[in-house]
Amino acid sequence: MRSIIALLFCLLPSLGLAQNCPTANDLTQGIRVDRSDGYTEYFRRGGQGIIAVQGFIDRELEYTLELAGGLQLLSYSGNVGETPVPDDRLTYDYGVPSADLPGPVPNGRWQSAVTVTGVSVPFSEPQLYAYGPLEQISIGGCPYAMILATIAYQNDNNYIETVQFMPDLGISVLVQQGDDSGAPTVYSIDRIGVARQ
Repeated sequence: MRSIIALLFCLLPSLGLAQNCPTANDLTQGIRVDRSDGYTEYFRRGGQGIIAVQGFIDRELEYTLELAGGLQLLSYSGNVGETPVPDDRLTYDYGVPSADLPGPVPNGRWQSAVTVTGVSVPFSEPQLYAYGPLEQISIGGCPYAMILATIAYQNDNNYIETVQFMPDLGISVLVQQGDDSGAPTVYSIDRIGVARQ
């Protein structure tokens, strides 16, 4: 009997049952993601399909994001602690309501004209999204469906970022970024969990 119980305890983590694995339902309270570069991001559900993100380093708030459907960037705001930096805020307009922006399609592509507004004159920065296949990954013993999305920003330095979009959670996490200046920076996800209240 003891051997059976011991075997079950060994199997539970691989099945994701003993890990308190988060789901999209946890977006109301918040989903915490720890990255290999020391950043911690908190994802929470907003209105009209928008996911609000707070990025912390050393427990200090450094930026906030709004993502349409957990993917397309709607706004970025730099912070010093809890104080937003007025000169470090950008908004992104795709020409349609955020609720109408398409989600990722495995092996698909999507592009859009984008108007970016900050402290200066609004400017055009088209974006191209290229999606990989639907894959299964494991993080901290929890299984997740994942689509790798590469986003190319048509700007002066050809900035490109890659995110892991997890349909079961409704969020995307940055795993690579770079531009013409050199080799890209690569990150990994160390942990995903439910945020504490």
